[in-house]
Amino acid sequence: MIATISLALAVLAPNRTEPEYANPETREVVEAMVAAHGGMEAWSGIDQFRYRFFTKSSNSPEPFLSTETIEPSSGRSHIEWPVFGAQTAFDGEEVWSIGWPMPIPAGFFARLTYSFVNLPFLTQNDGVRLELEGMKTLPNTDGEFISVLMRYPMPGGSMPGTYYRIFIDSETMLMKALEFDIAHPGMSASPTQPLGPITHIFEEYKQVGGVVIPVFYSTYGLGAREMDEVVAVHYLFNMSVDGEFDEMLVQKPQGAVADRSTMDFWETRRSR
Repeated sequence: MIATISLALAVLAPNRTEPEYANPETREVVEAMVAAHGGMEAWSGIDQFRYRFFTKSSNSPEPFLSTETIEPSSGRSHIEWPVFGAQTAFDGEEVWSIGWPMPIPAGFFARLTYSFVNLPFLTQNDGVRLELEGMKTLPNTDGEFISVLMRYPMPGGSMPGTYYRIFIDSETMLMKALEFDIAHPGMSASPTQPLGPITHIFEEYKQVGGVVIPVFYSTYGLGAREMDEVVAVHYLFNMSVDGEFDEMLVQKPQGAVADRSTMDFWETRRSR
């Protein structure tokens, strides 16, 4: 079935490094997914990706609200948390926060949501390994979806655990869902025993600046009593890809605290 899918291949930027594909069939499927989301040419033209983000978890009485700004080319990021009166950022070398009230390390969120919703484009990063697995089902969803296993030895905030499993709609070739685990030492008791699996299922998409981004999704898995129980819902709004990344966002203010645990976690993963 997969071999007969009509493919629209992504336009690749010159001299761009490529991921490692397990076989030609994997390449065809992944490149078709990238093309369905707008293609690498449109993505590579984005200097600043900005959005507001709402999350409501079943195990927390308070919702999370943030304004997130990321520079795709470098991964530098800034998140403002108005409910907490806090900021977190990654300036390219150091993860820092100011006014962060939670026991979860601030750096855990540095590029977390950004990585989820832009995962089709992150499959094209150097060092990524991709393998086509066949067809799989999802909770509360009819039919089967193409499954691709993704591993990335240099996460740097782009992977919270040890893998991503991407589920692709065989008709639209859009990313329908992703499965992952969490190995960050601030979340998991041991990096060798990650939390999960956790699944995000995407329900709505929006086009901005030529790229197609999932903007509403539900989470299943961690903490659920049943496989089909929703444990959180998430929504992106006020998306923008206009303008240049604001350097002032990642300038470390007085009183900011470095997140050493997150930086050590990233460095450990890089050295593997």
